[in-house]
Amino acid sequence: MRLPSWIPFQSNIAFRYHEITWYGEKIEEDPTGVSDSIRFGYSISQCDAVFVHSSPEFKPEYLGLLRDLYGKPVFPTGFLPTSTEDEVGDATWVGIKKWLDKQRVSSVVYAALGTEASHRPADLAELAHGLEKSEVSFFRVLRNDSQIPEGFVERIKGRGMVHNGWVPQVKILSHDSVGGFLTHCGWNSLVEGLGVERVPIFFPVLNEQGLNTRFKV
Repeated sequence: MRLPSWIPFQSNIAFRYHEITWYGEKIEEDPTGVSDSIRFGYSISQCDAVFVHSSPEFKPEYLGLLRDLYGKPVFPTGFLPTSTEDEVGDATWVGIKKWLDKQRVSSVVYAALGTEASHRPADLAELAHGLEKSEVSFFRVLRNDSQIPEGFVERIKGRGMVHNGWVPQVKILSHDSVGGFLTHCGWNSLVEGLGVERVPIFFPVLNEQGLNTRFKV
């Protein structure tokens, strides 16, 4: 692989063809006419410094590259731990914990694909079929009911649980019954999962997610 001239060190981290073409399609589909990439670039150009959720010990050469590309200070915050303290009145977590408490230790796959990137209906359907046929216990998070195949909830009743909307992800990952984490490979999600030693199952979708998987492998 030929490296761009602006990368001064050896690296084999790169987008795959299907990743970059899908990324281009998503930019063209943006109804506002102003893509997230443009917003991100503008934010970088107007700020005085950049803080990143990383550590100097992890890929330090890339931190130096960011400083050179941005032309401003870049500060790694470290992999800050997220609190798992119960919030008063967190009814969502109460119901989820009740289900997780009934499962065997390290037997549940937690499946969550983030809140930003949209997914092809066919991909979501295939993922649902895979979970259904896997015969493993799982907790799946979705944005809404429309992402659930017809009859899916009834067929996996007792073995799987489906939740629509926001969930306290770190609390779920920290529960003893969870052993695996099927993730879209967003950076924060990867850090949270590895922070509690859950086995990652990579399902990258968009943006830098494919690159994140290759950093972690």
